[in-house]
Amino acid sequence: MDSKNGRVLVVAGSDSSAGAGVDADRDALEFLQVPADYVVTAWTQQSAQGVSDMGRVPVDEWLQEALGHLQKNPSVLKLGLLPGAEAIAKVRDLVLALAPGTPTIFDPVLASSSGTRFHEPDAIPSIRAALLPLGLIWTPNLPELAELSATDLEELLGSEAARVAAGIELLDRGARGVLIKGGHGSGDTVQDLLLEPGQWAQVFRRPRCPGPGIRGSGCRFASAVAGHLALGKPLREAVRRAGSFVAQRLSELRD
Repeated sequence: MDSKNGRVLVVAGSDSSAGAGVDADRDALEFLQVPADYVVTAWTQQSAQGVSDMGRVPVDEWLQEALGHLQKNPSVLKLGLLPGAEAIAKVRDLVLALAPGTPTIFDPVLASSSGTRFHEPDAIPSIRAALLPLGLIWTPNLPELAELSATDLEELLGSEAARVAAGIELLDRGARGVLIKGGHGSGDTVQDLLLEPGQWAQVFRRPRCPGPGIRGSGCRFASAVAGHLALGKPLREAVRRAGSFVAQRLSELRD
């Protein structure tokens, strides 16, 4: 294979309304002018009111497609929706087939913005057991972090220390990094937290965009981090720049 070439491989679900999933991923990566390949794990039928159909792609089908893209030697793998226990188990094959040292961003999409569940709560232990040992960079929002760390959501909403403790718990179990997205918090400032093994938690603050949330903001954030990593930025700088991009993009989408 050629040396790494500033390319991202995205494996995620598709949103029929183009609000989230691979469409949001593409929006971020095209903005950064980072070439990418997209593999769809589910053709979901959804709107702001909810998800009407999951439309799962057979796991072996999307897995073989993704493995084929490894011939292009991507710099970064970005994982989004992995619908169901078989998808969670089989993605391990893809991660282990990457060139050594290739970072993987895992956005643990547990539910849609409307609240429709993609994974039931009893699936969380399987997600942790299968994926934490793989050394991924996890990008949970606060509700996802609450489930993944078995921490009360209200405690996370009210305490930075609780967020740090929950993130450290994921690091201790094998995560390479944990980016805790603060969009679900309150107040005029969004506070994102980045935790890496052996380092102090890094806090990134930015003004909160007024108005209701926009679907796909978490997808854009995670993919922007992946894009900046592909461009050669260290993780902390990638997170800082991705947060600025999300704030700018949300403002544009509301105009």
